[in-house]
Amino acid sequence: MSVAAVSGTSQAAALPAPDADTQRRLRLAGLLEETSPAARRARVESATRPVLPALEPLLPDGRLPKGVVVEVLDAGLLLATAAGPATTSDTLWTAIIGWPDAG
Repeated sequence: MSVAAVSGTSQAAALPAPDADTQRRLRLAGLLEETSPAARRARVESATRPVLPALEPLLPDGRLPKGVVVEVLDAGLLLATAAGPATTSDTLWTAIIGWPDAG
C-alpha cells in the first residue's frame, strides 16, 4: 500500500449560505431540542441528587438540589432523605451534622 501526499492548497466546495427561512428553522429546531423534556430532565439530573421514590412527591423536580443544606427534624425522615443518594450511586454521599448518635 502506498500513500501519496498532494501539495498545494485544498479548496473545499463552498456551501451556499442558508436563507432566512432555513436559519429560522434551524434556530427553532435548536430551541425545541434545548427545551425538550429529555433535555430538561438531563439538566435537572445534573443539578440534583436522587431521593427514595416515596420522597419524590415532596421535593421540587422529585430530587434534592445539589450542594444545599436540608434541615429534617424527624429521625426516620432524615435517614430516608440521606439514603436516597447512597442507594443510587457509590460516588454520591450525604452528611448528617448535629446528630452524634447517627453513626
